[in-house]
Amino acid sequence: MRKIDAFAHILPRSYLDRLERQLEKTMAPSRLDYYREGVFNFDPVLTDLDARWRKIEPYGDYAQVLVLAVPPLEDVGPPQVAAEFARIANDEMA
Repeated sequence: MRKIDAFAHILPRSYLDRLERQLEKTMAPSRLDYYREGVFNFDPVLTDLDARWRKIEPYGDYAQVLVLAVPPLEDVGPPQVAAEFARIANDEMA
């Protein structure tokens, strides 16, 4: 039976690099430190699609629905900035 993980979080590397630069301008330093220390570097499969594929390959009939990890896009900036970040993430995962 096929298994689907519908809540597989990801932070594509190009997206994360750009996100950190944006958050340095908009987020409280203590909150940004929390994300950098506790989330952004949690596991290589969070930022490296190739590492993710290698890790899930042994599980056979298994798929993931990838969703962006924190912070939510609405916390990144106004709607036009959030839309730009959504495009960056989508393009990298395509």
